[in-house]
Amino acid sequence: MKQKIILLFLFLVLMISIPILSKTINAKDTIKYMQDFSDRAAFWKKPRKEPTKSEFKVLDESKDEILNINVKDFLICSVACEMDPDFEPEALKAQAVAAYTYFKNLQQKQKNKPTKELRGCDFAVNSENRIYYMTKEKLKERWGEDFEKYYNKFEDLIDEVLGEYMQKDEQQYIEALYFSISSGNTENIEDVFGGEKSYLISVPSPYDTLAPGYLTKKEVSLQEFKEKIGESICRSIMGYSFDDLLGPIERTKAGMVKAIQINKRSITGREIRKIFDLRSANFDIEQQNDKIIFTVRGYGHGVGMSQYGANEMAKQGADYHQILSWYYRGVNFAKDNV
Repeated sequence: MKQKIILLFLFLVLMISIPILSKTINAKDTIKYMQDFSDRAAFWKKPRKEPTKSEFKVLDESKDEILNINVKDFLICSVACEMDPDFEPEALKAQAVAAYTYFKNLQQKQKNKPTKELRGCDFAVNSENRIYYMTKEKLKERWGEDFEKYYNKFEDLIDEVLGEYMQKDEQQYIEALYFSISSGNTENIEDVFGGEKSYLISVPSPYDTLAPGYLTKKEVSLQEFKEKIGESICRSIMGYSFDDLLGPIERTKAGMVKAIQINKRSITGREIRKIFDLRSANFDIEQQNDKIIFTVRGYGHGVGMSQYGANEMAKQGADYHQILSWYYRGVNFAKDNV
């Protein structure tokens, strides 16, 4: 009888110990997974429970029309306008989240402080020139017989991330700037647009130097150069030589021309880019005989996410959260109930 009681006691102890031991072993086996997951989970905030406005009110400047566009439909056409359909899925998802964040930020700004020029709209686009958005009809013209395949691809990817956005330091929607190709490093926002934002700082984007169209050249005659610069600075400089006109060039750490001295007047690299229609403000300038030659690196303003860099990161196995966290430093992710 005593032996039966002892055996029964041992059996009960064993039955209690096995689950505890099992949990201990499982915890040891999964601790690395939990540590890895916690790194990502730290980015997330609780989703917004209340529904948000599910459409954008858009001023299409190319037609001078006001459009009310469903958020999902807008994002499909906006991402398709910005990136090639053959780009990696994770890069396209990164663009979708960046675009949603960017346009929600603009919408919020207009709600808080509306501007007369937008006539009650959230923001402006130019569908004819493919600035931020192009219509479904334009996409049909662009893609031809591949329209259904490509449109469905964008729609499926955007369904996966619809409503996701980035936030930082109590700012619900960050200013998620993006562009095509960097010079090899992105730019600090204060060097390009002014102001400081801790998430828009210069980061390496080395794959961009391999991008098609990374390096371009633009030639103008010396006379055209003088005429356009003269118009810009409101004085005649036709009698000066190029060497007399050109002074020191100030650059950012990433290499963009911050300011250039021409005829003893400081002109920003962004102004030069606009005057001569350059692909970026990261350029070298030289004279060859009667021509002025700009050698330009990258494409776009250089602040925020490089779309080409995002695609190359995706090819290397990065997911869209990793891509966005690289280009927008220290952000958290959240999701609207769209």
